[in-house]
Amino acid sequence: MTHKTAIMATILRQRAQALKANPIPLLTKSDIKKRWKLESFQTIKRVLEKRTVLSVNPDTGERPLFKLTDILRVEGVVDPVGAWTMGSEKDRELLKAPLLTPDEHRAGTNRLVPQHLETVRRRARSGAHAGIKIGKQWRFRQLPNDDHDDCADT
Repeated sequence: MTHKTAIMATILRQRAQALKANPIPLLTKSDIKKRWKLESFQTIKRVLEKRTVLSVNPDTGERPLFKLTDILRVEGVVDPVGAWTMGSEKDRELLKAPLLTPDEHRAGTNRLVPQHLETVRRRARSGAHAGIKIGKQWRFRQLPNDDHDDCADT
């Protein structure tokens, strides 16, 4: 076994142990609607179909359930399984937390001069604020201690 293979095996064992201790939650469409703060189930259906997110119980006739890690991937988390398994309890709480609307994101920023709502959206479009567009609406991940001072308008 090469050194690289041994490292990968160790990482996989650590992730498996972490998954056993902290199983990945399953979400219904109602949970996703609350998480994304949307009015319509149609938007959820379109987003999940576009991103080819499949339920974990497709042919059971029950309400479809989706892994939180699949939803996190839609929300732009690069390695959701790694973030879930290797993160702290506080990290997992942040991953489970509902996303913020632009107004909530703006209210949570610690700035002397508050940003206009359209400025928040513009900065999200340009990539200056880390946001995800769900349907036609922008959403933002809650940051630890609400530290949104990632950059200032110049």
